[in-house]
Amino acid sequence: MGVPILFRPLKEISELNQHGALMDKAKLKKDIEILLIDDKDVPFLEFLTRNDYHIKHHNDLTDFNLVKSFDIILCDVQGVGTSLSPTLQGAHIVKEIKKLYPFKQVIAFTANPSDPDIVPHLHTADKFLSKDANEDEWIDALDNCIQKYSNPVKQWKEIRKMLLDCDVSTKSVAHLESNFVKAIQSKNQDLFLNTQNDYPDISKHVWEILGGLATLIKLFAPS
Repeated sequence: MGVPILFRPLKEISELNQHGALMDKAKLKKDIEILLIDDKDVPFLEFLTRNDYHIKHHNDLTDFNLVKSFDIILCDVQGVGTSLSPTLQGAHIVKEIKKLYPFKQVIAFTANPSDPDIVPHLHTADKFLSKDANEDEWIDALDNCIQKYSNPVKQWKEIRKMLLDCDVSTKSVAHLESNFVKAIQSKNQDLFLNTQNDYPDISKHVWEILGGLATLIKLFAPS
């Protein structure tokens, strides 16, 4: 006789602790899509492309829907985003991307890294670099972002913090975590989210974030 569903133990994210070590790093680098936002020519773009990073350059961002299809975003903090925030410019873009897509990795950069009017607003960025940082610094930053982005344990810990900060109950968080682990182990993203009605304490905005995270199940569960 099987164990009744109500009494089946929930899975925990710790079950995936070794998962990242099994992932093909070369394949990850090939599959990760990177968006570069800068209104000027970018000195580091050529050598990053030569090192097999997949980068698409846009001169500006006026619609955050553009970010949906990218995994990592490199954003200048000056000269872009002026139509969205004339004062904060790229710093506003960085903040909003992390608000809308907290599971995406964002590297902010600037030619003036000591600007006192901009730097305090970049705390949400995953990494902050000078625009003229050397090749090794850029490669290290990107590789670290790829590693974090493709690590389901690190991603879930960030999402769990966001859920609790948004007053989602610990019960709902535990069930979502269990479903997240099951989906990765089964390579079936449909196991992650049930209907929104099953989680009355989750807002539409948070549900949309979880829906975005669900699209990464295939990345977390390589063949």
